[in-house]
Amino acid sequence: DLKILYNIYNNMPGCKIVLSGPHASVFAEEILATYQFIDYILIGEYEYTVLELVNCLEGNRNLNSVAGLAYRENNLVKINCSRATIDNLDTLPWPERESLPIYNYNDNFADLPVPNVQMWASRGCPFQCTFCLWPQTIYKEYRQRKRNPVSVVDEMQYLIKNFDFKAVYFDDDIFNADRDHVINICNEIEKREIKTPWAVMARADLMDKELLAILSRCGLYAIKYGIESADNHILATCRKDINLKHAGDIIKLTKDFGIKVHLAFCLGLPGEKKESILKTADFIKDTRP
Repeated sequence: DLKILYNIYNNMPGCKIVLSGPHASVFAEEILATYQFIDYILIGEYEYTVLELVNCLEGNRNLNSVAGLAYRENNLVKINCSRATIDNLDTLPWPERESLPIYNYNDNFADLPVPNVQMWASRGCPFQCTFCLWPQTIYKEYRQRKRNPVSVVDEMQYLIKNFDFKAVYFDDDIFNADRDHVINICNEIEKREIKTPWAVMARADLMDKELLAILSRCGLYAIKYGIESADNHILATCRKDINLKHAGDIIKLTKDFGIKVHLAFCLGLPGEKKESILKTADFIKDTRP
């Protein structure tokens, strides 16, 4: 990737190179100090940061007012104040997909039909698992911000109609933190008679029979549950507060509704031993995701 950026720098004079994302956010100072061909780094949630950056560059204005921006000034790395996360996600336009090779981006876990497309119905998570990337490196907070369910299904319907996607995957940090929000999305899907399969990433311990019945009726095809470990001590250490017995029951119930189940695990969490790995292996054998 660095070679590609360096080639852009050499072959496109005047082109500004900007990085964003978790790695760049964590190591902004080191990256700018090491790689002179990288001009700016957007720390954290970046949409309004890049908008203000472009406006400042076009207006030849000082960059010190752009929250969340790291850059060089007089050969010194400067990191501006942090930017607050976006409270109202509905102020953002939908992602611009038209100019991308969008059909190359598929998450076809559990044989999710292709081509499929990723969406967000929310950002963030109220839980505090120590290993989780986005809440700690991008948002730096533990809360879920939700889009209007009508807008969510508007985008879903637009993508199905205009791009002919065969499935939609909601890549939210946690789709089911707010039960009412989930039900409102389902109501919109059902009202519009959308038959395209969809999938989500969620917590097993926030599911129940009634909610699964609604999701199944509205076309939920598959679900990713984060279990991480089947060792209670490891779960407590990494603050993954989940009841394994309940999770196992929910996994079975989910499959009983005809919804395909994918489970996520982390091997090597603090306290991991051979015995705990074998517990996790047994859990997988018992639940048969």
